[in-house]
Amino acid sequence: MSLYPYTITAIAKNTTSGSNIVVGAVVSLLNSIGSPVTMYDSAAGSNGSAGKTADSRGQVTVYVEQGEYSLNVNGTASGKFTVISNLSTINVDTFANLELLTSTTIGQAFICQERANAFYILKDSSYVALAGDATLASGRVAAIQVKPYAVGGHFGVLDNGLDVSVQFNAFVARLKLSGLHGVLAAGTYLARNIRLESGTKKWSFTGAGKGVTLIRSTTGEGTTIIGTAGSTVGYKIGGFTLDCRYGELSPSAANHGISVADTNDVVFDDIDVIDYKNTAILVNSTSENNTGATISNSTCNGNTVAGNGFLIVSYEDAEINGSRAINVRGTEGTGPAYGLQFKNKCTGGRIINSSAKNCTAGVAFGFEGSSYGCDDAVVVGCYAEQCEAGLQLDNVKNANISMVIDQESAGESAINMEDGSEGNLINATVRNIANSKGAVRFRDGSLNNSIEIAVQGLGSGSAYGIFDNGSLDNIVNVKSHKPADFPNNGYRSVTSFNSTTTNSLVINGVPAVHTFLPLVSGIAAVNNRAYKLLKVDTQSAASADDMTGFSGDFKDGQVISITCASNSRAVTVKNSGNIITLNAGDLVLNDRNKIFSFIYVTASSKFSQI
Repeated sequence: MSLYPYTITAIAKNTTSGSNIVVGAVVSLLNSIGSPVTMYDSAAGSNGSAGKTADSRGQVTVYVEQGEYSLNVNGTASGKFTVISNLSTINVDTFANLELLTSTTIGQAFICQERANAFYILKDSSYVALAGDATLASGRVAAIQVKPYAVGGHFGVLDNGLDVSVQFNAFVARLKLSGLHGVLAAGTYLARNIRLESGTKKWSFTGAGKGVTLIRSTTGEGTTIIGTAGSTVGYKIGGFTLDCRYGELSPSAANHGISVADTNDVVFDDIDVIDYKNTAILVNSTSENNTGATISNSTCNGNTVAGNGFLIVSYEDAEINGSRAINVRGTEGTGPAYGLQFKNKCTGGRIINSSAKNCTAGVAFGFEGSSYGCDDAVVVGCYAEQCEAGLQLDNVKNANISMVIDQESAGESAINMEDGSEGNLINATVRNIANSKGAVRFRDGSLNNSIEIAVQGLGSGSAYGIFDNGSLDNIVNVKSHKPADFPNNGYRSVTSFNSTTTNSLVINGVPAVHTFLPLVSGIAAVNNRAYKLLKVDTQSAASADDMTGFSGDFKDGQVISITCASNSRAVTVKNSGNIITLNAGDLVLNDRNKIFSFIYVTASSKFSQI
């Protein structure tokens, strides 16, 4: 047994003053499996024990066999890694030449120049090689040293113009196994099919930043970074640009940038995805019970062909933050071409301080139909620019949304509520409404939604609100608008109710005035619950007509005032149908200065003159 002297300094972290020497501490050395080794007081092997006491300087000199040890102070790991050997370090030029060595001496140190000067220690015969280790010609394993973090270059992830997919996966495998943080230096790395799943401890890796560390697909085909098999632990990656090279290499199969599934607490931060076809970053829970997915400070450019930008599917408590998607148009890629999207069963999803430009839809929740719902969503500080639709909600309930939409002249309505979206509160500034579209449109059973908008720029034939048949009890409050935009040629330029009667449009806090309501068989059909003043006209512009009732959906105590649309076309309001006049007499409207008011009483289902 050969023993070598080693002086241990007992240091423990002090939260107030930093690292301090511990006088009288009991110190020990632990081997690779965490067991204490025997330390002696002399080279002859006297007074062997698993613990020694530091002197007044916090130090003690011990004699141990050569090897690799971690230090323990007063029962607590100090984090210090120690190599005890009388052997000089062997420098090797390439990894292949390292593996040709026949060394058998435990503790022998090696440096591999090809792998960014990676440092290795030869282990005993019981050691099992891990990803990144070197197995020598002697059959013994030189273990790569990865404390306090692992370096991609030490595993062969090199900026050398070669395909480093195998080395990259070895690097990630070691991070997953050991729960390490990995670092990728600035440079360009060629790789594909980098696997993230099946980790056993939380791990991470970061590059030097977008545009500085570049990962480029070798074929342009498939998914460049993939974790669809899931993992029992979360992870975080970022700090790089991912070039999928779809347009450059024209692969036969479509591709994603990053696609992962069924893993809690995944984070993608500071990533730029370019030249892809389907989705830049896709995070999907197939079981619909995963939580914690974050896409932050990231960007993607779909080159107008991509199917989606950033997409999170069926995660609870997920977030897109500080990110931007541009040119997502879906001309080739599979998908609705939404820039920032939560899909299917997402509860509590958040999109914060993010933006989308030139996408089919900028911000979207839902999309799959009424069998799913993205409930309790939050959107804050977001901007959709030159998108066909700025905001798309499908079967979304109880969302709170605040954003700015700068629409394009051709496309969809700026805000679209569909598939039973209910109870949502939206506050938006909307500019440049697409021709013949609405600032807001309600479809397919959307109900009880409240929208407050400032509108700047109505397109030709466009409207503040469009309420399709089946939408119920929605209210749009136009808080401000350009004076030139305010319609002067009839109420249908303000809004279109499309056979609905329970929705409301309010402009600048004042209920909209129905400027031209022709009678149909004596009935005034009221389709805006917010109307307070109706300008009633005769049917087919006849010189005179009788009004015998109101139709629509009314609330108890609702007050409606009526006048005539033209002094030359008299309307006689009859005490009949659901109208009760004072003194049961007729009321003649032949002067627009003459106004009669009525209150609706639910108990009688009638309007009584007041």
